[in-house]
Amino acid sequence: HIKWMVFTYIILIHFLAEYNEITHLADNLFSENLKLSAMNLKSNLIDQLPPDLSIWSHLKEINLSSNKIEEIPESLGELKNCEELKLSNNKIR
Repeated sequence: HIKWMVFTYIILIHFLAEYNEITHLADNLFSENLKLSAMNLKSNLIDQLPPDLSIWSHLKEINLSSNKIEEIPESLGELKNCEELKLSNNKIR
């Protein structure tokens, strides 16, 4: 689990956490860090995305490839600034 409070006082621009066996993303992960432009969580064990993806609407690059994600929330359309979204090698139905 990634705990939100770990990042409360840090301003990140790129978050890289590939190959870390992360299994769950908090529903409010990075929701207040508007400077964050890229998030790379490829090759983890994430099986579910937060239901409200609008929390990541400021991100330009999201890499969630090679996880265990089965469903994509309808809120995917809220990623208005996203220029690159990688979801390959998941279990999306």
